Amino acid sequence: MPTDDAFAAITDGSVEEMKRNPKLVRDFLTQHILGYSLPPQNLKNNMKVKSLNGEMHMINVIDGGKILVDGNEVIAATAAKNGNVYVMDKMLDRSGRRSRSIADELRKRSDLSTFSSLMQRSDLNSKHSSPNEPEYTDIKRIGVSSDTPITINNSTKVISPDITTENGVIHVIDRALSDKINITDKSQKLSNEESDRNAKQSSISPNEESDRNAKQSSISRSAQSLGIRRFTNWLNKSGLLDELTRDGRDYTVIVPTDRAVGKLPLKIQSILNSEPSRLTNLLEYHIIPGFVDTKGLKDNEMLTTINSKQIRFNRLDNGRVETLSGAPINRQSTNKNLLIIAVDSVLYPPQGTVGDLIKKSPFLKTLNEIIKNAQMEDELRNSSDITLFAPKDEALKQLSPEILERLKTDQNYSRERKYWWKGMGNSLEKPKTEKQTEEGDGNGLKYGFSSMQGWRLKMEDRHCIQVGLDQLKEWSFFALFDGHAGAQVAALCAENLLKTITKSETFQKNVSKLSDGLSEERINSVVSAIENGFLELDEEMKKHPDFVSGEDKSGTTAICTLISPSHLFIANLGDSRAVLCRSGAVYFSTEDHKPNNPQERQRIVEAGGNVMISRVNGSLAVSRALGDYEYKQVANKKLTEQLVSPFPEVTPKLKSSSDEFLVLACDGVWDVMTNEDLYSYVRYQLSIEKSLGAICANIIDTCLHKGSKDNMSMFLVTFAGAPTVSVEAQARDERLNRDIVSKVEEYMSKKDNDYNFSDLMDDLVTVEWKDLPPGGGLQAKHQLIDETFKKLSKHSNSDSETREK
Repeated sequence: MPTDDAFAAITDGSVEEMKRNPKLVRDFLTQHILGYSLPPQNLKNNMKVKSLNGEMHMINVIDGGKILVDGNEVIAATAAKNGNVYVMDKMLDRSGRRSRSIADELRKRSDLSTFSSLMQRSDLNSKHSSPNEPEYTDIKRIGVSSDTPITINNSTKVISPDITTENGVIHVIDRALSDKINITDKSQKLSNEESDRNAKQSSISPNEESDRNAKQSSISRSAQSLGIRRFTNWLNKSGLLDELTRDGRDYTVIVPTDRAVGKLPLKIQSILNSEPSRLTNLLEYHIIPGFVDTKGLKDNEMLTTINSKQIRFNRLDNGRVETLSGAPINRQSTNKNLLIIAVDSVLYPPQGTVGDLIKKSPFLKTLNEIIKNAQMEDELRNSSDITLFAPKDEALKQLSPEILERLKTDQNYSRERKYWWKGMGNSLEKPKTEKQTEEGDGNGLKYGFSSMQGWRLKMEDRHCIQVGLDQLKEWSFFALFDGHAGAQVAALCAENLLKTITKSETFQKNVSKLSDGLSEERINSVVSAIENGFLELDEEMKKHPDFVSGEDKSGTTAICTLISPSHLFIANLGDSRAVLCRSGAVYFSTEDHKPNNPQERQRIVEAGGNVMISRVNGSLAVSRALGDYEYKQVANKKLTEQLVSPFPEVTPKLKSSSDEFLVLACDGVWDVMTNEDLYSYVRYQLSIEKSLGAICANIIDTCLHKGSKDNMSMFLVTFAGAPTVSVEAQARDERLNRDIVSKVEEYMSKKDNDYNFSDLMDDLVTVEWKDLPPGGGLQAKHQLIDETFKKLSKHSNSDSETREK
């Protein structure tokens, strides 16, 4: 996000041009947004990323953790529930404005005209992109320090880094380099300027010294030597520092440098200068109980502050940089009971989603107005896994007043592309656990089904059950459709896929002959009929008005089976999965269609796409689906050769008397269960429960407690060889239930009122239980544990659901 200052710096008339051209507005907005979450811990030096409008940007993480995007410094990094926001003082290179070469960029810049002339006279314009040529061998090496500011040969400062062109990068410096200088290690020899500055910082006025006690004097000296006087002063004025020193217990205090706090909005600085107690929540977010030894921390480890907020610790750049909530750690010092860690950014407690952060930010008001006018608030608030480079108010002022006004008031002008985060997933504050459960039998099989919305904002799964087809009474059909970016395609498929398959001449002609003989040719004809049914339905749905207009951009995966008297025809499209169990083991499972699969990746690349973060063009997590028509528009490519293909993988399996059961489930189940886990857990459930619908409901409950965040739907189809209820198994399960209740009562009787459900689960995990459900584990008994906890606890509600999110 560029600040308002960044916008104010634009003086080349491009703002007026944007006002006349809606496409430029779209490019401007999408230039600053990636279609996926990119947290600070994943940033690397010389990292290239592609924004939603296709432009490439260079990210650099230099020593000390300073982050540059196309040479523009990130002045704040904030995590939201659904992504990350990086605030910058400058805008990213505007689309189409990047120079073709270093020479072209030099000629464009009046402040570099002398150097450009020298380059031209020395004939280096044609040479600068080939440093392996002989004339470069005599050039002396230079010493570069990545402190702030970046310096070369100890004294020359880089004032404008990373001006990117198509064939290289320019770094503008404040003085000419000389071949006479001796390069030294900056840690051994400081420039005169730096020495003077450090000397000034080491002095303390007599008045300040007399106003502090011994401890505070020591802290003040540390603050001055670390360059963190301003924030330390706010802690002191708020009374927090005095409380910590009088408390006597160990604390870690994370203190932003003076340079970092100088970038806070002036209003915030004014409040902290006069009444810091008004922002106690912000100050307390920088204090952690106990001494934090970062060397003993794991990457992504969470630390809890004194106001019960979470700070994430990360290691970047192969462990050379350590960060706390994205703020690079500078230096640290110990004073009595306080460990002081200096960081290069102010830490902000997570305040909600990306949309919430923009709405609340005091220096992103202009961007908030533009987003509101473009009706993008819901996308920013509800979408998950996005990264937003946000211009501050000052950055947006670089646009002309006319363009800014139009961005704020003309909806069509500012909302050109509002579906940036399609299909990336949304979450509720609390899961919806109500289920749709069914069961039945016929044609020598039994089936159960259950589905649950879970954490998602909407239920987008659909299903189809038909035992006994028209004119084929001995055939059955079961299908699951896992929708994304909406449920319309999934609903249309549930209603029409079977009809589209069975009405074909190929299907009708061959299924009637299956009983006459099981020739490979006839089996393959049925497989072809199923494949063609998928393709025909995809083409037919494309004519729907909502898809023609682009209003609906939904898609769906599919997992289904046609069961004949002799065969199972299992069709898979996407990342839902079927598992067939036979003779006490997993006999067959479908393969997920993911963009990273070599065959899938090859098709995507040949269609002009790419695979980023395991997604098609950085957005869609599956490589085959029905619908998703925006990924099926590549000219001169067949339907099966598009970025996303609707062609299913169909596998015929001859039925066996040893067949036990078939599971069809969407990826919400497979996200937390392996094939073997689910096989073992289903067999366990079959040994203690007769109702197949109840078994499916129990399994998706267990998946929720194992951490699944998706919609969940599951079919269980059993055959003659399936396990049956065992009295012995039921008795073992009852004994286990009694043991669990007894252990919960034991723990609850010994703990105080602060003992919560999370603490209880942590304790129960350490117990060596006998006969836990295989594949389900302790999470299979979550409901029993929760009910017992509620019964014994003084709390009115269990925090079990909140804990799992």
